[in-house]
Amino acid sequence: MLGPLEARFVAALRRLRRANARDLLDELRRQDIDLAYTTVNTVLKRLFKKGLVHRYAEAYRGGERYVYAYKDIEGQYIDWLLEGLTKAFGKQAVVRLANQINGTSPDLRRGSWRRRQRRRKSAPSTARDSASPASAAARRNGATHPQREQSAPSP
Repeated sequence: MLGPLEARFVAALRRLRRANARDLLDELRRQDIDLAYTTVNTVLKRLFKKGLVHRYAEAYRGGERYVYAYKDIEGQYIDWLLEGLTKAFGKQAVVRLANQINGTSPDLRRGSWRRRQRRRKSAPSTARDSASPASAAARRNGATHPQREQSAPSP
């Protein structure tokens, strides 16, 4: 599994396609990720050892340096994540994930309902804004619907 920093490295390499450690460091700094050059080299080396990026040696200033390239690992990575999910929680966890992605999960629907309710409460109601003063007074006095009057409780 990719850690948060590794994920950012892979995403940056995906944008750049090919980069040496200095180029990647500059790209990460443009994203307000301040790292040491040695950290960038270490993470790139580990990503290469995990098989998550390509690495090529090139001549540079009388010596050699590594250039790293994005490796399309999306399918492989997703398979690996789903396998880990299945091992940890069983096949039902993968089914639940698929339901959430498809929008059929009860948890997801409940969350959508809550978001709609919050939006309704925060948005001004056109019915209330255009209601008569009598309706507004009835609501203040406990009426539950602006068009209906609330009857007094029987003794």
